[in-house]
Amino acid sequence: MHRNNTNDLNAAESSYNDNFTFQIKSFFASTPVNRMLTEVIEQENNSSEINSSFDSLDGRRLVNIKYIFESIQSIKHQGFDCTFRDLEFTKEKRKGFCSTFCFTCKVCGSKENINSENPSDNININANMAVVSAVVNTGQGYTQLEEFAATLNMPVISNRMYQEMHSKVFHYTHKMALEGMLLAGKEEGRLAIERRDVD
Repeated sequence: MHRNNTNDLNAAESSYNDNFTFQIKSFFASTPVNRMLTEVIEQENNSSEINSSFDSLDGRRLVNIKYIFESIQSIKHQGFDCTFRDLEFTKEKRKGFCSTFCFTCKVCGSKENINSENPSDNININANMAVVSAVVNTGQGYTQLEEFAATLNMPVISNRMYQEMHSKVFHYTHKMALEGMLLAGKEEGRLAIERRDVD
């Protein structure tokens, strides 16, 4: 009797897991973001203009939260004292994981752009390079990145841009490895001379 109950419990659990997996796959296959990923047409500069209204703005984004807040707080139009609350969202320009959110002031008509991260940051690598580096360093590929982004309900970088970033990551990695080998060789040579292991 106990064995039958255990078998029934295992069967029920297996059926639940299969049904849950099917529902998750069906959900992400039907999400607006997933459909959007396949419908976005990239322009020549590899940037896509999407979400032309606030109602169509959906999903998650990678942002530098401190930079976003500083950008919002710095908005003030002279003569009208307009602030962020007076702005109306018009569109999002997306380049990979980097976004530029465009607004128009409802009072004075001024236009404001708020970036998801500082485009002038020369210290930290941007979100696109950071994501591709993480994917490469963990032994993954573009397919895994697509699945990861879909699960997060987040627009994903295009395969074309991914390959460009991947080439840059490979170039930098190869350059750093070569420089490290040369430095190690020079140090080994110096130590060998100090020990008089060479003529």
